[in-house]
Amino acid sequence: MGRLAVTRWDEHYAAGRGFAPVTDGELDVMADHLGPGGGRTLLDVGCGTGELTRHLAARRFDATGADLSSTAVKAARENTGFGGPVFVQWDADRDDTAALPADRFDVVTCRLVWAFLGAAGRRRVVSLLEPGGVLCVLTPVREQLARRLNTGMSEEEIIDLQAGFASSSRVDFGVLALLALRDSGA
Repeated sequence: MGRLAVTRWDEHYAAGRGFAPVTDGELDVMADHLGPGGGRTLLDVGCGTGELTRHLAARRFDATGADLSSTAVKAARENTGFGGPVFVQWDADRDDTAALPADRFDVVTCRLVWAFLGAAGRRRVVSLLEPGGVLCVLTPVREQLARRLNTGMSEEEIIDLQAGFASSSRVDFGVLALLALRDSGA
């Protein structure tokens, strides 16, 4: 994303706006597909103000939240107590991975953000998975949306994404699909 997009997201968060709160249903489905944290490393790409990152850290993941908006990252840090997850400013489309606390993660989550990533950002996110790791993408399904079609993935895009992994699971609820994509471990 370009600097114009970063400015837009900074303005969005500075105005006190956010996104749909994480639901218990989402957390339950993620727990089923991610398993226990047990100290496994997790990167939450597009973390916004850190709600999902904090939930996953509470489930004992060694969690890092990353967002391209400095305003969102600042809010995430302010809303997180001592000993909570780490938050960093990072643009998957433009930045190298030096800002991240690790080169690879056991789990990478992308809640409502995959459709906004460009091809380079998507490749970079996938490259951050440890062998055998899990990419968890929660996305609106474009065919289920009445408006704002650019916020979701089409069924064809979902099938293409799944094809790049050794195994995948999908759970649909409402207009959303949760994809748990597992690396081959090779």
